[in-house]
Amino acid sequence: EIEIYQNNVDVNFKLNQLSLKITENSRHFDLFFQERNEENRELYQNSRNEITALMKEIKDEISRDPKSRTFYRNLNNMLDYHDQLAADLFNSRVLNQSTYQKLTDIDTLYSYMSSHTQNLINSYLAYHSSNYVNLLAFNLMKNNIRNYIKELKEKSELENKLNQEKMDNIEKERLLKESQLLNLQMQMDPHFLFNTLNTVSRTAMFENAAETQNLIIAISKIMRYNLDHKGKLVELEKEIEVLKAYLTIQETRFKEQMDFEIYTDGDLEQIKIPPMIIQPIVENSIIHGLADTASEGRVLIEIKRFAKKVEIKIRDNGIGIESEELSKILNEEPQNSKKEERESLGILNVIKRLKLHYGKNLLKINSKINQGTEVVIEIPIKNS
Repeated sequence: EIEIYQNNVDVNFKLNQLSLKITENSRHFDLFFQERNEENRELYQNSRNEITALMKEIKDEISRDPKSRTFYRNLNNMLDYHDQLAADLFNSRVLNQSTYQKLTDIDTLYSYMSSHTQNLINSYLAYHSSNYVNLLAFNLMKNNIRNYIKELKEKSELENKLNQEKMDNIEKERLLKESQLLNLQMQMDPHFLFNTLNTVSRTAMFENAAETQNLIIAISKIMRYNLDHKGKLVELEKEIEVLKAYLTIQETRFKEQMDFEIYTDGDLEQIKIPPMIIQPIVENSIIHGLADTASEGRVLIEIKRFAKKVEIKIRDNGIGIESEELSKILNEEPQNSKKEERESLGILNVIKRLKLHYGKNLLKINSKINQGTEVVIEIPIKNS
């Protein structure tokens, strides 16, 4: 657009130069025949050469407009006729009626050439203005279409994002319910269940059955935690407290068969995470990693705070996970058998919920057959 505009400016400048040169040529011609001075003839010839050069330079651009092309052709014919008359006059040695008539004709011809040059300037200016307005209108339409397409695209992306957020919320709710079902595996009325557990706990206390009482308190704590924190982020310290209650039950269940340790390092206050992301991993270690262990089974849970993250490690010395099955778990692919599907269900649930909350997979698994498994979860710390 700028290039076209600049080209038109150049042509208009040359057209104005052409008009000036024709006037200048006329003056030098008259001076020569008045004074018969060779200097004036040379000046006349120089200006005539400049007129020829200008006519050649503007020819292609002028030819684009039919009306301007007509004025140009007429002007060119007049210049040719002028050259013929001028040649005759320069060769004539005697001033007579014939030479006088030719001088009169040339004078009239100069007047016509000046008029035609002005018509050519006006014609080309009108053509150029019309073209430039059309070009601006076309570019404006092109920009409007581009902006409209951009708006449609942005609107579509926004709608897709909102729909995806809705789907994520639905998926998050489903996974949370699935997690609760995996841990509770019951549909009893919670108030009735808690009242029953409290009754059993008090009975155990009166019977001096401390271990039974502790088990019932642990179960109650886990169940209440699941029901109270549906769909919410929870404090990491509360998650650890419930994990300890869960391990109390497992220690009673497996006694000398397994040993459990929890190690924490750093300030964990006000760190919030999705609920029930540690317990399913520990349960997987117990049920699948150490199920066939007769003794010396070990599960170590390490929780450390760093500058920008909290690292949670769950490590066992169980049978490990086959590389093919491990790859399928991490890639969330379907398992080959119902047994493998059950074994991976808790881990997959955690992976999906972490993705929904943080937008990416924060869980890694390192495992070797007969050497145990290590699951690492890295929770980012958001600056308040």
